[in-house]
Amino acid sequence: MEKLETKGVGEQVHFVHEPTEDSDEESQSEAEQDDSHLVQEKIKKLLEEVCKQQQVIAQTSQALNLCAATIEFSGSTESVEGERHLLVATHRRQACLDEVQRLRVEKTLRPLGAPREKGRLTVKEITIPLRQDYIRKLAADTISGHHLVCLLKYNEHVLATKTVPTLPGLLAVKFPDVLQLNNVYADFRVTLEIYGMTAQREVLPHEVKYHINLNKKSGAKTPKKKGSDNRLVMPPVQSPAGPHAVRTPALVQYGFAIFSLREIQRTSWTLTQVLGVSPLEGVVHMKVNCELSVSVEYKGFLTMFEDISGFGAWHRRWCHLNGTMLNYWKYPDDEKKKAPMGSIDLYTCSSQKVNTAPRDICARLNTMLLECQRPARDTDQESLVIVPNGRTTTVRYLLSADTKEEREEWCAYFNKALTLLRAWGPPQ
Repeated sequence: MEKLETKGVGEQVHFVHEPTEDSDEESQSEAEQDDSHLVQEKIKKLLEEVCKQQQVIAQTSQALNLCAATIEFSGSTESVEGERHLLVATHRRQACLDEVQRLRVEKTLRPLGAPREKGRLTVKEITIPLRQDYIRKLAADTISGHHLVCLLKYNEHVLATKTVPTLPGLLAVKFPDVLQLNNVYADFRVTLEIYGMTAQREVLPHEVKYHINLNKKSGAKTPKKKGSDNRLVMPPVQSPAGPHAVRTPALVQYGFAIFSLREIQRTSWTLTQVLGVSPLEGVVHMKVNCELSVSVEYKGFLTMFEDISGFGAWHRRWCHLNGTMLNYWKYPDDEKKKAPMGSIDLYTCSSQKVNTAPRDICARLNTMLLECQRPARDTDQESLVIVPNGRTTTVRYLLSADTKEEREEWCAYFNKALTLLRAWGPPQ
């Protein structure tokens, strides 16, 4: 509500905005309407992705039906790769449908009060130890082994590793893939699922499978020219559902592990077993790394206090806050030409909140105080900006803005950066 406020004759007349219940409700409804539009946009994109994955499922099913119906490709590496594609497409489709259902029920992209800043999650060096009795059977060639694949799931996102076989003599299966999830919120819960299927020995060698004719004179490999010889060998009994039947993945889930931001320092997780009998020992080793992908950026002049041989002096510096690093130069043009004169890493900041410096430390107007921790040095001597604390030393940075408005802007950006890095933890 706008209220007309009048003062005496000749005095200014201006409008004062007074928040009321009606205006609060209006702004809340506007925010909900905006969020509702974003929800509908996301649902539309998700349903498009569902259709896309449905096509992949249909095409992959046809390819697998062909593999199953021909001697050449029965149990082949091509059929295993096809099963992987079918598994990924099936789970991506379902993940999108689950997210659509959530959006329709909750009617918001993020729950109220949930963190909205995003980061990047990287999972690599996934290693899955195998059971001892399974390793012995594999070495004795009494079993043909398995093909394993891992899925990484977060909301509607599904990533997959390559399919890796269990081989005789190996104690564990190692996946070479680096899986990276972007746009992950700090309250994430990510699931790693392990799937497998029994390996089959290929019936025919590569040349026979692809009907390649080895020309003995030239040594060149060429496909056979006769049309009758090019046909794939079909068994007498084919799939009763026909060549266009949609298949369910042959890869079955052996176990899974769920982790959040609090557990990323770990390197081993216990698997929740799904199947009673599987080749897995029951643990998974992997390296998980999280880093904030949101960058807080702000530039401007600050006058910085510097203690030089016991004498204090104020120097005007051009400062650039980028992410969690404040770099500074003498002039704005120096930023493009020269290395910074100095920098302040906010990861070392011990101040809970950046605010105006207390008057007993600095009485200069519009001065902010940043306190940072570092290991103690032999040369540390107590002063206004150096406070020894045994093994650590507190370094005080006094930064003065030109105006109250600029100080408030700088404080807001500093505190935004501190909030983000404390939500996501130190860099790994």
